[in-house]
Order: sequence, then C-alpha cells, then structure tokens
Amino acid sequence: MIISCPDCATRFQTSAKAIGPNGRTVRCASCNTTWFVPAEEGELTLDRLALDDIEASEREVVVARRSTTKALKEDLAQQSKRQFAASLGGAVDESAVAAAAWKGTSDTEGNDKLRGAHTQMREQKERKQSRRRFWNVMLIWLTPLLLLAALAFAAYVFRQDIVDRAPKSASLYQSLGIDVSGPGLSLSPPTARYAEIDGKAVLIVEGTIKNISDESLAIPMVALSLHNSSGQEVAQWNVELERARLNSSETADYMSQYPTPPLDAVELRSRFSNEMEAIKTPVTITSPGNP
Repeated sequence: MIISCPDCATRFQTSAKAIGPNGRTVRCASCNTTWFVPAEEGELTLDRLALDDIEASEREVVVARRSTTKALKEDLAQQSKRQFAASLGGAVDESAVAAAAWKGTSDTEGNDKLRGAHTQMREQKERKQSRRRFWNVMLIWLTPLLLLAALAFAAYVFRQDIVDRAPKSASLYQSLGIDVSGPGLSLSPPTARYAEIDGKAVLIVEGTIKNISDESLAIPMVALSLHNSSGQEVAQWNVELERARLNSSETADYMSQYPTPPLDAVELRSRFSNEMEAIKTPVTITSPGNP
C-alpha cells in the first residue's frame, strides 16, 4: 500500500501487514511529521503496475516542465543580447548566440549575463535622459537671456527715438556712459573766451542748439558749469534763449557772460537744464590769471 505524508506530501510504500488491522501511527522520514494510518481497505489497494504508471507520468510532467522553463530562459537571454547589441549599433553574431545556446550555461551564469545586459541598457537610457534634462535647463536659461540681449540692443540702436518720447530716460543712458541728445534737440559744444569789460574779466560763452526731430519742440534752458582740475563744480548758471520753440532742422544760437569767473576754473561743461547729469562734451578754458 502507498501512504502519503499530510505535511510534505512525501509518498511511501509499505505493506498492509506493517500497518495491521487496527492501523498505526507512523513518522515521515523527510519532515518527521507523525500521523495515524488506518487499516487498508479493499478499495485503496493499488496494483504495482498501476503505481509504476502513475510515478512514470509524474516524472514525465516534471521533466517536460523543466525543459520548457530552460527553453524560455535561453530564448529570453538571446533576445536580450540582440536588443543590447542593436542599442549599441553593433551586429548580432547569430552563430555565436546559437553556439552558446547549444553549449548551455548554468541558470546562475545566464541570469548574471542577463542582469548585466539589462543594467547597461538602463544606464544608457539614464544617460540620454540626463543629457535631455541638461539641454532643457539650458534652453530655459538661454531664452530669457537672449530676449534681454535683444531688448538691450534695440534700446541702444533706437536710443534717440526713446529719449524723444521719454525725455527722462536720457539720464539713464548718461549714467550708463551712452551719449544721447536731448529730446530731439542737439546741443553743440560751446566756445569760451575771456574779455575785459569795465576793468573786469568776463567769460563769454557761445553755443548752438539744433532741432534734429521731425516736429516743433520747446527749447529748454541751457545749464553751464565751470569745474576745476579735480572735476569739482566751482560755478553754475542757466541760459534762457529768446526763442521758445524750434521747428524741425532749425537752429538757435545763444550767448552768455559770466563776470569774474573763479581763477581755478579750467573746464566748461554744458547740458540742457532738464537733463539730470547729462553732461555734454567738456571745453577746456584758460583763466586770464593763468599763463
């Protein structure tokens, strides 16, 4: 008769005589589990030939299952090798793959190679994604920088038009060291000379204003200032022209006198009075008291 362990399902062959008519408790030789085996009943008796057939069928099922599993692993390994070689741009040596499959490797070795191929493919994909993220970040930063550069270039090229429409922007350009004319008006560098009037030295300044715009503009006062050799301002005054407006392309001359200028004055600067620190080209002067 055949008995089976209820815990590990190990099967044993024994005789009905060993079990006895009242049954007996037995112990599994594999897992040491004990259980009670009742006396053999007539319908449970198995023929030896039938038992051999059952065991042979079970062995065939196990062998077929192992063969199928091995074939699937080998096929998966070959596919992984082909995909990895294709991702690197190389050709797959089918004869080498077939030879390796014919030769056969252990399950551990095959799994290691398979994991290595998958790791390399994953690392290659991660490198591509890293490069893509880098260029995306660069594009995010470069776009506003290029836009700012284009705006700065346009502001420089069209600076005169901007000042004509927004006179207060002239001080901003001057602070950046960019020379611009007044709002549509051009102030030429003045001329300076000394004269003696009533026994006193008088500085005579003459200059010209031109309307360089296409429309009639009001003429602001001209601010004149004297500076010493250190660049410090030692005198300042405004000149108001007789004309109030200038038509397009017209010019207007002005003349001003400054009696008894400081002896240390060596430089004359001119600007429109509505231009904060928008100093025009300085003019060097020589005091009568200096050689």
